Amino acid sequence: MKVSYNKLQTFFDQPLPKVEDLAQGIIFHAFEVEELINSGEDTILDLKVLPDRTFDCADEFGIAKEVSAIFKLPLKTEFGVVSTGGTREVTVSLQLINERLGVEVPEGVVVEILTSLNLKPQVGSGVVTCVVPATRPDIVLPENLIKEVGRIYGYDKIVVTNLPETNRVTDADNFLRTQIVRAKLVKLGFTEIYGYSFAETGDLQVLKPLQQDKPFLRTNLIDGLKEKIELNLKNILFDSELVKVFDIGSVFPGSGEEVRVVIGVGFSKAKFNKSDFLTEALAKLGVNNISPITSETTAIIEFPLTLITVDQKDLELLKNYCQSVIYKKFSAFPRITRDIALFVPEGTGPESVAEMIKSQAGDLLVRGPVLFDEFHKDGRVSLAFRLVFQSPERTLSDGEIKEVMDKVESELKNQGGFEVRS
Repeated sequence: MKVSYNKLQTFFDQPLPKVEDLAQGIIFHAFEVEELINSGEDTILDLKVLPDRTFDCADEFGIAKEVSAIFKLPLKTEFGVVSTGGTREVTVSLQLINERLGVEVPEGVVVEILTSLNLKPQVGSGVVTCVVPATRPDIVLPENLIKEVGRIYGYDKIVVTNLPETNRVTDADNFLRTQIVRAKLVKLGFTEIYGYSFAETGDLQVLKPLQQDKPFLRTNLIDGLKEKIELNLKNILFDSELVKVFDIGSVFPGSGEEVRVVIGVGFSKAKFNKSDFLTEALAKLGVNNISPITSETTAIIEFPLTLITVDQKDLELLKNYCQSVIYKKFSAFPRITRDIALFVPEGTGPESVAEMIKSQAGDLLVRGPVLFDEFHKDGRVSLAFRLVFQSPERTLSDGEIKEVMDKVESELKNQGGFEVRS
């Protein structure tokens, strides 16, 4: 929204602060000023008015009322407060205002601020009752009134205080259970995902959803995990590659909030028994008598986090796991995939061949060699490996990867009985 500084001045008898100071006051107490635009003898303020304030701040007059409250500048008589037919009452105690803001705001100051915002405050027995104008649909709760007092009073007047020291983590049991689940599942080769808390349907609806197509809080973790498994199955490198993922998060059934764990596996080859992988995971977590939900390509199981027990052995596992974790930044550059196939003598193990390849592939090899094909013919064994190359610093060229693959092939050809297939 663009507002003229000169037009704002027409609402006041007293001179406005300098445009820079005016902008700083608006930023600190009300809205973001994205830009000051020179326009001859005028300056245009480009304001970012929040969606819930578009009713009362839709024009220069609305902004002038904010400026009046912020800088304690009275509006001209002809622009005095006009009744907007508000009938909704919202109450808040002076004690709650001070508790929430963390500072003692005098009763007179509270009344002055709310009056300047046309909220018609009345105080009795330590309780402030405001008649909210129809143009302020954003004020429905006591906390909304507290926010109005705080922003006009000035957050810079609130003394910074340190949180009390404590040696105990709030809800420590659930925290430890969560860490134990992560440690055990990661050790089993599962990858953690972070699902979206909102859904198309549910028991609890959000008053102001971030996305109109997802106005409810989720009631389960299964739907989100299934979606992620199916997405990953479309992007796997190998048909035999298993997608193993889990999520830990809150769900919101009608009975209230609950923290749950969901574990899932996906296989593009439906002949594999995916439930076996979940059975192993549940055994490691000490969870029994829960059956997975299965489909042609997925198997998923969900259970409350509280089913995970916490004991000294788990704590030692968590300690050792945390000490061994080394985090590495994801590469933003594309990967290059190359395959290599060769005949080797019978009795030659794929593991030893993979080690030879790896020893010559260099630091750019980020995955593999992964054996994806093997068959026996005429006393020899055919092995096929896939290699994935990627740099954390740049986009790789075909030429430099060709040099690496030439080096790998040269090493394999020097082995007795090895034949690299083109």
